[in-house]
Amino acid sequence: MWTVIGTILIALASVGTGLLIDRRWGVLPRNAGLAAGKPKLLEAPGATPASAIPASIGEIERLRRAQHCTCRTAMDVSADGDRVTYGGHELLVLRFACARCGATRSLYVRDQSPATAVAAP
Repeated sequence: MWTVIGTILIALASVGTGLLIDRRWGVLPRNAGLAAGKPKLLEAPGATPASAIPASIGEIERLRRAQHCTCRTAMDVSADGDRVTYGGHELLVLRFACARCGATRSLYVRDQSPATAVAAP
């Protein structure tokens, strides 16, 4: 019983010492410091329109062939792709389906081919 009580007291003393050190010298990051830092990428590249993958026509074909499901089966392109506009850019939406487990996935691609690239004013 004394072993459990001693362990709890040591843990409380360690937490208390850590809090005192943080208040004195500011070791842990604060909310303002976290907000000013670089935002973390929460989704995979191409999973949303905001994270669209820039690619040329050849790279788009390579992306079509390289998609695999979480069950490690190659995914099939379910359509040629839809065109959508997001943030002033035209995006190609590739839709994939897994024949094995039925999972679906969309991949957003921004066409960077020289013929379709538009010069900025």
